[in-house]
Amino acid sequence: MTRTATAVTGPRSLRLDDGTEVVVAGILPPSKLDHPSVSKTWALPARTAKALSEATIGRTIELSGNERARDRYGRRIAQIRVLSGQHQLWLQAYLARTGAARILIKGTDDICKANALLRHEQAARGRSAGLWADAAYAIRKASKPWELLRYRSTLQIVEGRVWNVSRVRSRIYINFGKNWRRDFTIGIRRKVGKNCAYPV
Repeated sequence: MTRTATAVTGPRSLRLDDGTEVVVAGILPPSKLDHPSVSKTWALPARTAKALSEATIGRTIELSGNERARDRYGRRIAQIRVLSGQHQLWLQAYLARTGAARILIKGTDDICKANALLRHEQAARGRSAGLWADAAYAIRKASKPWELLRYRSTLQIVEGRVWNVSRVRSRIYINFGKNWRRDFTIGIRRKVGKNCAYPV
């Protein structure tokens, strides 16, 4: 499905020339909810909206993914490619590699696409591009679980030394300390794809 983007309607949503709205799948734009101490004049959300606008408004875009995927407002959730002659821009990858947004795996329906997007995010993080230069998106330490409590219900990157890995029924646990009740632990339910490739 191809349409023309006419307006940015939110931090990750567009209005198309037929009046419908589409949500950019698999990205998480900066939000004041991510960190309790950002100022009221925090500029990152506006910068992301500007990047989204510059990449899409007035351009032909191609939507892909499950056509029935909708958010709670009825907007279609889709992967987006911006078309310009013989060139294509994968919008999600562009936003990730410029540091305009983080990747939200839950919104990506293909593990191969997710892996490709995470590589772009990692490269942006390594360059301190965009939001990665802001203290709100610093890498958190697994060795300080008491500090991680303040980031509950937010998406954070946590780094640390793995103590052990265990499997309990259908879930895999990655433990970063001796005491799983007190120390930082990751629980994984879904299978992780291997040997994936997705063209950018």
